[in-house]
Amino acid sequence: MTNVAAHRFDQAIALESRGANRVACKLDSGWSLPGDFFNGGYLHSLTINAAREITGVHPDPVAVSSTFLAPPKAGEVEVEVTTLSAGKSVTSALATMTQGGKPMVMSMVTLADLSTNTERAPGAPEGTNYTPFPDVPTPEECRPMQPDRRNSPLDGVLEFLTVPGFEDWVEKKWSPDPRILMWARFRDGRPADTLCLPGLSDMGPPPSLRQGRMGWIPTLQLHVGTFARPTGSWILMDMFGSPYTGKYVCEDVDMWDESGVLVARARQEAVAPRPQTRSPLADTKSGH
Repeated sequence: MTNVAAHRFDQAIALESRGANRVACKLDSGWSLPGDFFNGGYLHSLTINAAREITGVHPDPVAVSSTFLAPPKAGEVEVEVTTLSAGKSVTSALATMTQGGKPMVMSMVTLADLSTNTERAPGAPEGTNYTPFPDVPTPEECRPMQPDRRNSPLDGVLEFLTVPGFEDWVEKKWSPDPRILMWARFRDGRPADTLCLPGLSDMGPPPSLRQGRMGWIPTLQLHVGTFARPTGSWILMDMFGSPYTGKYVCEDVDMWDESGVLVARARQEAVAPRPQTRSPLADTKSGH
């Protein structure tokens, strides 16, 4: 079951069979964070890929909910997949990632075929899309985010472009508004698809960075719904936090493809940013 892939993301989630319903993967440090933690979206992608490979019926993860129990270390992890239901339209499975016999991540994965999801459902009226594509410049009109602004290995495998009006934090001009709007894609040109969307939803810079809060945000649970197969390689990500002032916070991400289709939506509950340094907002009322 070893996957031979041309792109770094697919290599990073490649699987080795360990039996009828178990696979293994060696974690790729390109998807780690400062402090030797692996990105939750990356781990989320691994469990999804394992569920898709083992169930082998439906290609697109339409709903995934992952609970993060403990952070795995560098090395090999195993994923055991239990098929819960296998129907004509959808397949549901439980994927449990372990390391050293201890559970690290548990994911409920629902798979379907989104190739026909562009068709209007019977009886659905016109004008019911309440999340229109934002009025933003194209990727060609946006500037790259400086890789050293996050000091994360993720910047070596992903490219982010700041959207005008939301780039103040890149210049260390802080804002109380926990919202970042930016374009994202894989640096090696990998096209976007439904397999990468759930992981990509948690790989962007967190909204807390715009506030000058640079600490790690441990994800407790991440849920992603996918609605369409994206076209192109760029994904527009609207990331915002609400509520975002307590010990536990909520971050939402809306994701559009290059054609303006809302392809996915994510929500995660997390522990509030753990500060590495004092927030600049504590020393100024202007946000600068």
